[in-house]
Amino acid sequence: MDKTKNITQAKIMQQEHVLSELYHYVTENPDKAVMDGSGKTLEYLEACNNIFKNVFLVTKKLLV
Repeated sequence: MDKTKNITQAKIMQQEHVLSELYHYVTENPDKAVMDGSGKTLEYLEACNNIFKNVFLVTKKLLV
């Protein structure tokens, strides 16, 4: 079993959980989200997550 693969999958699952929690916070507290910057943080993390999924994972699959 490839331990690297398991670590990567675990990190992806953690990222989705963090994004979900942050999304719920932002939608339930829009005024606070603007004040504390969590809305912008969510946008940034979603963009990073999309890059990771669409570039890194696709590239890795092609190289394997």
